[in-house]
Amino acid sequence: PDIFLSALQYAGTYGVISLFGVLPAVLAWRQRYAEGSGGSSSGFGRGTGLDQGRAAVEMVPGGRPGLVAIGGAGAAVIANQAHMHLGQLAEALS
Repeated sequence: PDIFLSALQYAGTYGVISLFGVLPAVLAWRQRYAEGSGGSSSGFGRGTGLDQGRAAVEMVPGGRPGLVAIGGAGAAVIANQAHMHLGQLAEALS
């Protein structure tokens, strides 16, 4: 059971934080600020009626500083956990 709980801890730390912390900020940034996007990047919505040439509604307020803060906080948690886990690994190997 110890190895299962350890694997669950790693999956929770890295998977959940990247999925719900870093990825939404990156996707919102790309949708808003990608060059030539006009509110839609990488062709999503072309020909489907989803993109009518209107800019996307900003559901996350704060603009660039807000997205940087959200993505940075998620990245900081991941870096902190990686530092802790690598320290534990080095301790176990020595």
